Amino acid sequence: MSESSNIALKLVSGELKLTRSAQKIVRALLANYPAAGLSTVAELAEVSGVSGPTVIRFTKDLGFNSFKDFQDALRVELSERETSTLQQVTHQKENSQTQTLVSAVASSLNTIPLKDLNQAVQYLSDAKRRIFAVGGDYSEIAAAHLVLQLTQLRPHVSELPVKSVLAAAALCDAKKGDVLCVYDVRRYSKHTLQIAQAAKNQGLKLLLFTDKWLSPITGFSDAVIPAEVVTGNTNDSSVALLAVTELLCNQVSEHLDKEGTARLEKLDAIRLQIEQN
Repeated sequence: MSESSNIALKLVSGELKLTRSAQKIVRALLANYPAAGLSTVAELAEVSGVSGPTVIRFTKDLGFNSFKDFQDALRVELSERETSTLQQVTHQKENSQTQTLVSAVASSLNTIPLKDLNQAVQYLSDAKRRIFAVGGDYSEIAAAHLVLQLTQLRPHVSELPVKSVLAAAALCDAKKGDVLCVYDVRRYSKHTLQIAQAAKNQGLKLLLFTDKWLSPITGFSDAVIPAEVVTGNTNDSSVALLAVTELLCNQVSEHLDKEGTARLEKLDAIRLQIEQN
């Protein structure tokens, strides 16, 4: 199985034609990815509520000759998702950085699960829902960009405060059905995971932006939008995350149509008053 057919992306792509039993296996895997797939056939079958032979058939449908091959591929993904910055320096490839970035953006835009993208557009276009965004050390820039773009199109969009007490207050005041947009990429943030769990417990919808190895938040997210973060450089890149964020905001703008345009015109008039010398 090639890198482009990464298991995690296959599971969230929506392209697999799954039986009900296979859907149960996918849910079990995403709820504890990739650990659930590294257990035995019997253990994965039990947690999925299916039979052992069904698990074997599922892995063959994914393109693996055996359950062992499936697990070997999962271990490769696990190794990649835990790669440190130092290891990236050690294994840096001499590829054209420009071409690598272009490829990362193109790959990300072309592999977004359509069902999840449409769900995200529906959530973010609903002015009755308040929108919050949060990111980790490196992905916070994308979360901030989402807020900057969306707040021009619709009301009640903000970054979740950094301080725990303020974040807790924001979630406490949120209504069931409001949306938390979470950016979480490899070397996943425990703090971000805890925020997402708290938001889910409060009844918020979770829109997750992650990488091809899938954040632990994937298992309880309502929509998942993966992006390529590897560039062969010293650090992972946020360029593709920003690109999928831009795509989503553009689609929200199209969905809101005149309503979004009217807000933008009103906001721009106020901005010009503020910026007058």
